Amino acid sequence: TVSNALGASTMSDAFAATKDTVAPTIVSVVAATGATTGTVTFSEAVHGGTAAVPAALVFGNFVYNNVNALGATALVAPVTTTGVTVSTATVTFSAATIASDFTAGTPDTLAAAAGAIFDAAGNAMGVGAVGLTH
Repeated sequence: TVSNALGASTMSDAFAATKDTVAPTIVSVVAATGATTGTVTFSEAVHGGTAAVPAALVFGNFVYNNVNALGATALVAPVTTTGVTVSTATVTFSAATIASDFTAGTPDTLAAAAGAIFDAAGNAMGVGAVGLTH
C-alpha cells in the first residue's frame, strides 16, 4: 500500500528489479575485401573507459589477431562511433583487407581487450574472438 501526502492509499503491484549480470559480446565484424574499415556490432550498448567512468571506444579497447600474414594486420586509430555508449563501431585496419583475411575456418579475428569494454551495468566484455566476415 502506498499513501500520498493527503493520506489517500492505493494498492500497487509488487515488482522485482533484476540486475544485469550478462556480459556483452561482439556479435560480428563485417568488412568488404579491399576495405580499410569494418563495422563491429555488439550484443548490447557498450562503452570504453572503466565500468564506473564511461568513455568512447578507442582502438586499444580491441585485440586484432592477424591469422593471415598479408592484408590487414592490426587496428589503428580511429574507432568511429556515434557517441560514448554504442551498439556498433567502425574500426580502422592498418591496411586494406584481402581475401585471406576472411578465409573460412581461419579468418583474422577481433576481440575485446581484457577489462576494456563494458555495458551500462558495468559488466566487462569477455575476450572471445570473432572472425572477420564480409
